[in-house]
Amino acid sequence: MGLVTLIAILSLVASDWFGTAVLGFPRSPVSPVMVALIFGIVIRNSRGLSLHFRSGVAFASKRLLRLGIVLLGLRLSFLEAVAFAQVGIPVIIACVVTGLLIPQAFNKVTKLPGRLVTLIGVGTSICGVSAIAAMSPSIRANEHETTYAVATITLFGLLATLVYPMIAAFVFSGRTLAAAVFLGVSIHDTSQVTGAAFLYQDYFADPQVVEAAMITKLLRNVLMVIVIPLGTYWYNRRLKPGPTGRPAGSRSQPAVPYFVLGFLAATVVRAVGDYVVTGHAAQTTESIAALDHWRWFIHQGEVLSSFLIVVALSAVGLNTPLAVFRRLGLKPLMVGLFAAVLVGIVGAVLIYLLDVT
Repeated sequence: MGLVTLIAILSLVASDWFGTAVLGFPRSPVSPVMVALIFGIVIRNSRGLSLHFRSGVAFASKRLLRLGIVLLGLRLSFLEAVAFAQVGIPVIIACVVTGLLIPQAFNKVTKLPGRLVTLIGVGTSICGVSAIAAMSPSIRANEHETTYAVATITLFGLLATLVYPMIAAFVFSGRTLAAAVFLGVSIHDTSQVTGAAFLYQDYFADPQVVEAAMITKLLRNVLMVIVIPLGTYWYNRRLKPGPTGRPAGSRSQPAVPYFVLGFLAATVVRAVGDYVVTGHAAQTTESIAALDHWRWFIHQGEVLSSFLIVVALSAVGLNTPLAVFRRLGLKPLMVGLFAAVLVGIVGAVLIYLLDVT
């Protein structure tokens, strides 16, 4: 546990330093999860992993990941999403559906493992690394599939962060809302959307694009509440009776695992809490204090969730031999690239046709 925690802390520091000091972004678009995976893989394949570490690594990659997923539900604010629901909803839904279905269709040619393709589709369509982290244990994906999915999503998301602001400015001719919706629906991870929006702001002197892009991404993230449980149920119901990766004689796993239900419960807690603390008509001292305490609680939950996911993915990296990448080859990258580009095209076309301004 000390090892994976140390890797996680170093990953948080390194990702922030690289994104701000090296790449020059106000906020780093580099995912600490990807850095943690790289550190873990380097350690595993250069030094090996002693038997003394394996029980702690297994605990982190499974139990702590599931706890992080439960707390992930506290990030999703339904009230904020509803308040801005008019911003590009048709575009968001179309891009999410495209990101989910296209990898599955493309896989008829590539013949990759179904769980890997599902993870790439979820990461492309919803919110990058967070969605992959939530879906991975839900469909019992192994460490290798999770690692490759995260690497694929992070790679193309980072490229999009650097390129899409220029494309948005060229295609939409300086229309703030159109550019913001495009960045919000076509770039994978929340940190990458933030980085791209700040890049657009700095290049084209348009500060309003940051808030609009983040609102669009928030709406997209909220769809995780629907996609993760339904996707888990759909995938697990497809499994034939018999061995499902669990030890022989063990109790079969439910179609929707309990930690996914915990994730949904956390979203309900967030929604109820938001409604209660913001529902006071009069801004009394007590209501303002309650709001401040609630915001502190939500922030702590978000910080803990993010840290637990980084710790868990550090452990996943420690369980990943490089041979798995040679075995899978370049096909997952092809699927990820095809899905990412198509989501961007669908988003741009719909924004143009719907005249989002």
